[in-house]
Amino acid sequence: MADATCETRTVAAAFEMRDDTATGSPVFEGYASVFDTPYNMGPFWEQVDKRAFNRTLNASPDVRLLVDHVGQPLARTKSGTLELHADTQGLHARATLDNSDPDVQRLLPKLRRGDLDQMSFSFRIAGTNGDEWDYGVERTMRTLKELSLADQDVSIVTYPASHTTSATVRSACHLLSEQMHREMRAGRTFAPIDMAKLRRNMDRLAAEDRMTANDTRDSLNEAVNEACEPDDGSYVYAYVVDYDDTNVWYTVFTADDSDGDTWQQSYTLAADGMATLTGLPLAVRRRTSWELVTDPDEIQEDLAAARTGRPLDLARRIAVALDL
Repeated sequence: MADATCETRTVAAAFEMRDDTATGSPVFEGYASVFDTPYNMGPFWEQVDKRAFNRTLNASPDVRLLVDHVGQPLARTKSGTLELHADTQGLHARATLDNSDPDVQRLLPKLRRGDLDQMSFSFRIAGTNGDEWDYGVERTMRTLKELSLADQDVSIVTYPASHTTSATVRSACHLLSEQMHREMRAGRTFAPIDMAKLRRNMDRLAAEDRMTANDTRDSLNEAVNEACEPDDGSYVYAYVVDYDDTNVWYTVFTADDSDGDTWQQSYTLAADGMATLTGLPLAVRRRTSWELVTDPDEIQEDLAAARTGRPLDLARRIAVALDL
């Protein structure tokens, strides 16, 4: 499955730092993943099968050793400075580091003091049977059966990537929902208790979507009102009509124009959720039309969405901006 989503997992790693007796180069060893040890992903539990890396390691994947999954590599399998193998415990990494590398010089004291004690690895699910889902009564278990490490990395990480942070849980909710919908489209019938799990999962995603949408809209409303505020202190009010990932549409009212004019403008959203208008505002008017959905899969997905309490969308509303 070439287009499988890239995922990351973090484990507490028992690092070993020593100097190579022949060359004097620092050698780093640790585990990027451990086998058959379930961990909580929020909506489900997950574990890595002891055979998950066999095929990808036999293919000699190009893997980099990074810090926090970013930056220049400290070592790399392609150059022979990073070695990966699977043993009874997990995915073991051994890297020969370069003393003359400034990144290594900054990192070594922290490793030797034990300030850094977490490892993480990135991966993709390999093939259509790369993961296995067991919808048990007590908990849903996902087992990672076959993973690809090609063009991925193993990383020393500063902070443990908790599997129960909101971003990780949201990603896990999407994984579970997509998997169950995929199996239903393939003809599987789930027990009522499993459908209840799916509904709770979809409700959680819908609630987070509403929260995020409200936060973004509030930030955009603040941005457009600030941009439209006149220097002479006269009355102006603007409100957001609609927005997508890159553009916002807003209507501006003044004391002399109670109907208002509608404008389109691009914007950016900072990491803290603060919206900033960019580019020039363009005058627009909106026309709404309706397009029937005829794809059976889409209709079934919309019906499933309706049963979770989200709006039924049997017709797609298309807003067309004219005279840009």
